Amino acid sequence: MNHCEGLEEQVVYQVRVRGVIDSRWSDWFDGLSIRPQENGDTLLTGPVRDQAALHGLLAKIRDLGLPLLSVRRIWKDVGWALGRELPCRVGGARN
Repeated sequence: MNHCEGLEEQVVYQVRVRGVIDSRWSDWFDGLSIRPQENGDTLLTGPVRDQAALHGLLAKIRDLGLPLLSVRRIWKDVGWALGRELPCRVGGARN
């Protein structure tokens, strides 16, 4: 399967929670980028496959007992939003 298959369907989300999550939890959060903030919050950022996956992510946050502060759809262009070039074409343009 092409690792870029379906990326045109994905949206990049940024989720802010109260509390610090270590970056080692990234795999458990489906590879999202985890960035602790100086104020004690943590940002989880990355592509989310669909609404069911988003709800699954939010359930994991709930299960950890972390207060959810915000959920933002930050971009539909996955490569641009993650700040890197993808080795495939998404939406007709190389990212």
